[in-house]
Amino acid sequence: MKSKLKLNPNPTFEIIVAIPVAGQLQDEDVAFTVKSLPQSKLDELTSEGILYSDFAKEVVAGWDIDAEFSKDNLMVLLDNYPQSGKLIFDGYAKEIYKAAEKN
Repeated sequence: MKSKLKLNPNPTFEIIVAIPVAGQLQDEDVAFTVKSLPQSKLDELTSEGILYSDFAKEVVAGWDIDAEFSKDNLMVLLDNYPQSGKLIFDGYAKEIYKAAEKN
């Protein structure tokens, strides 16, 4: 039987992150395209005590919001929505480790 698992995963994948907006009852769901990093790189990033905003800068490669994606605009997002860095980290970790949740 031929396996469908790829030894090297797709270089990017999407996550949906619910970002709280001051003055709104509902969070805004934002689709982020993020880079697929190997466990060794994730270990390196997290062992250094990386800030959530720095993690976001490492992994976010695109998004679906009202401004073109750029590193400068990512910094504006992280500055204007202080929880967004942690929420991106949490969404990334949830997607990467989702198989463990099923066990």
